[in-house]
Amino acid sequence: MSAWRMACAGVLACVAATACGGAPSAREARTTVMSLDGLSGADDGLALARRLGSRRGVLDARFHVPRAEISVTAPASIDALAEARLLQDGDYRVLPGPGRGSYLAWTKPPTGTDVLTLVAGGEDVADLAALAVPGKITLFDFAAKWCPPCRDLDGHVLGILVARKDVAYRKLEMVDWDSPLAKHYLRGGVLLPYVVVFDASGKLSGVVSGLDLAKLDRLLGDGPAR
Repeated sequence: MSAWRMACAGVLACVAATACGGAPSAREARTTVMSLDGLSGADDGLALARRLGSRRGVLDARFHVPRAEISVTAPASIDALAEARLLQDGDYRVLPGPGRGSYLAWTKPPTGTDVLTLVAGGEDVADLAALAVPGKITLFDFAAKWCPPCRDLDGHVLGILVARKDVAYRKLEMVDWDSPLAKHYLRGGVLLPYVVVFDASGKLSGVVSGLDLAKLDRLLGDGPAR
C-alpha cells in the first residue's frame, strides 16, 4: 500500500529501470503526454508505463495517478502514442494530449439505499460527527477511484445496504494525498480504503485502515432484530 501513497503524491518517477538510466541519448528526444480514459484503477496505468519504459529507445515513462496521464520521453523517431496503444492491456482508451484522463465511476447504488457522496474533489470536512445520520450506523469512506481496494470495499458495502436499512454510507473522495481532505484525516500512515464508523447514537465506533472487510463487519454488528 505504500506504493499507492508514493504514486498518488504526484508523478510516479522511474517506473522501469531502463527508463531512468541517465540523460537522453538523442538530441531530438521529446516528451509525449497521453491520457488514459476509462481506467478501472491505477494498476493498468502503472503497468502500461512500465511496459513503455522497457521498450528500446524509450528514455523515460511516468504515470501520473490522479490525472490518469502517461508521459513518455523518447527520440522523435518513436511514436509514443502508437507504442502505448500497441502495449495497452484493458478496455480503457489511450488519447493524445493531457487533460482527458479518467477513471470509471463508482458502481451505482441500488435503489432505496442511503448513499451520498459528500466530497468529490478532495475538499476538507470540518467535523464528521456532525454529518452522522441520526438513528443509523454511518460509514464515512475515504476513497479514490484509482484505488482497486476502494472499489472492492464499495461493492461489499453496497451489498450490505441492500439488506440493512440501518446503515448510511457517505463517500469522501480524497483525490490524492495532498488534498485538504487527505491532509486532515489521512495522516500517520493510514491505508486506503479508510473507513470511519459512527454508531446509531452518533458516537465513534472505530476505524478501518486498509481493506479489512472482517473488521468492518464486526463494527457493523448483526443489525436490528427482525
